[in-house]
This record gives sequence, structure tokens and C-alpha cells, in this order.
Amino acid sequence: MMVHKQTLGLRRLTRLGTIRATEFMGTVNLAGLFVLEPFISPSLFQRYPQAIDEWSLSVAVSTDLANGGLGQIEEHYKTFIKEKDIAEIAGAGLTWVRLPIGFWAIETFREEPFLQKASWHYIVRIFQWCRKYGLRVNLVLNAVPGSQNGFNHGGKIESVNFLNGVMGMANAQRTMYYIRVLTEFISQPEWVNVVPMFSILNQPRSGLIGIDQLRSFYVEAYRTIRGITGFGEGKGPFVVIDNGSQDSPVFNGFMNGADRVAIEKHFSLPPTGVTPESVCALSASMDESRKNIGVTVAAEFSPAISDCGLFVNGVGGRARWEGGCTFWDNSKDWSLDTKAEVKRLVLAQMDALRDYFFYTWKVCNTRDRSLRSASV
Repeated sequence: MMVHKQTLGLRRLTRLGTIRATEFMGTVNLAGLFVLEPFISPSLFQRYPQAIDEWSLSVAVSTDLANGGLGQIEEHYKTFIKEKDIAEIAGAGLTWVRLPIGFWAIETFREEPFLQKASWHYIVRIFQWCRKYGLRVNLVLNAVPGSQNGFNHGGKIESVNFLNGVMGMANAQRTMYYIRVLTEFISQPEWVNVVPMFSILNQPRSGLIGIDQLRSFYVEAYRTIRGITGFGEGKGPFVVIDNGSQDSPVFNGFMNGADRVAIEKHFSLPPTGVTPESVCALSASMDESRKNIGVTVAAEFSPAISDCGLFVNGVGGRARWEGGCTFWDNSKDWSLDTKAEVKRLVLAQMDALRDYFFYTWKVCNTRDRSLRSASV
């Protein structure tokens, strides 16, 4: 893989753990490692046709003792991202990784089928490798009790029982406890400069949860975190809140004067017909947020110009791309003109977003979203 630093607009930070407003953040997600997604690791889901998310996959594998039971998921933790991957990320000139994890890294309740606690050892291993190769980590609480979005990367599809429904408040209280546990760990001297950003909630469905409820949760989480870390540079991570798919004016002036709060955005581009011109408008949203809120990052972006790829639209989902996917699934057969257009799209997104996390480093059995296999 060849990635040109000048094209990416990357600058080496002067000190591990320091974030300066004049420096661009351009780097990559380690998605699908500790929160499983069907399109990233389809082979796990193909073995169990009833599995559509990590909840149902965990139920299925737990009864398949002949093939290792839940140990299959731990084997994925062990082998999907290796030290070589972290070395390659650093060698490509990237400076950060965004690391999504699920609450089951800490504990589960009896009725929750997830493999509890096993991923924690491997999460710490990622921290160790990142420290070794000079990378910083944005730790992301990607899946919380009850699910904040009902997506497959939230642990369980369809249900949103975080700050919503009968168990909504209880699940929010559990989540706050996990935020406390994670903050206490990453704020230790050993890790404080390795994990200088903590995204406390990934892609909450604000339309279901309610924007006022979400804002109140963010304020309480901030108080919890700063109550542990204290205030000022070097005392704990940036607290990263998600815009909940709301345009930035909803958060204009929110938590003014707070110590090291950032906001991350997730953009929805059309699944078909994406052009470089269509992504340029993203820069206005990012710039407005930087002006009115502060540090702003794009949590995910990819060079995908179609929704082709196994399980991209979920298990059983079909691509909406017209004309078939065979061509797009075989990038080795693309013409030079096609490759140039894809590159142009990627560069347009980089220019528009400026501070971003590419989605994602590695994808199995599909080629259009993986940075590891890219040649730009």
C-alpha cells in the first residue's frame, strides 16, 4: 500500500497525546475488530444463517461447541488485527486509529449473550502496539446496553433501549458506569498520552432518543469524566460527543467553555451516484461546526461509490446499485480511468472533511472500503 503524506495533509504531532487546532487529523478506523459487523467479517456470519448482528451471532456460536463456541469470537479478536497491521498504519504515515469497542468488554448481565470481558485483553494489546509505533487512539464506546441506535454495529438490530423505552434510563445509568470505568483506565499515566480522545457514544438515534435527552446525557458524562481527570491539557482525554445525525446548529454553543470537548459527525451520502462534487458540500458543515462548536472530526468516510459488497446492507440486504456488482467487486479489473475517478472521490472527501477517520483499515471478502489493500 502506498499513501502519500502530502496528499493526506498529515503532520506529525510534536508530542504524543497533544492535539493542536492547526494540525490535520487524517487516519483510520479499526472497525469490526471488537464490535463485529457482517460486511467486515462475513465468514463468521455465513456459518450461522440466523445471525444478523453480534447478539444473534453470540447466541448461535455459544451452542456450537463442536466448533469452539464463543471461542470463535475470541479467535477473531486475536487474529483480525495483528501487530503487523499497526506497524503498517504507522509506516503509511498515519498517526491515529479509531477503536470501536462494546460494553461487553467490561461486563454483561445474565440475559446478554455477548462474550464478556474477553476482548479487554486485546484492547489493551492494541494500546500497547499503538504506543510502540507512535500512534494515538480515539477510543469509541460503539455499543452500549440497550443499543443507542438499533444498528448491527450497536450490538443488536432494531431495538433502541438507551434513554428510550422501559429500560432506557437504567441502560443509560449502566452506560455512565462504563464511561467511568473506561475513563479511569485510559487516564492512568501509562495510557493518558496513548488514548487522548474518548468518543462516549457512537451514532445515537437522536430522533428516537430525543435531542434534549441526548444533550443532558452528554453534560452528565462530561461531568463524570472531568470529575475523574481534573481539568487542563494532559488531564484525561478529549471528550468526543456525537452529533446524533443532527446538523451542527443543534449543538451551536453547547457546553461553551467546557474543557476539551470535541464533536464527531457521521455523514450520509447517497448509496449510488456519488461524485466528487456531491461531497464538497460537506466542508461547509465541518467549517461551521469548527467555528461554532470547536474541534470537529468526521468519524467515518470511505471511497465506496456503490453499496455493493457482501452484507454491506446487512445480512440478507440487497445492493441498490443498478447494473450489478460484479464489476465493482473486482477492483483489480478496473481501468486506469476508473481508478483515477475513485481516487478523485477520496481526495475530494479528504479536502472537504480535513479531519477524518477512514472507514476502515481491513475488510474481508470485499475490496471497496479497506485502506489496507488500497494503492492510492
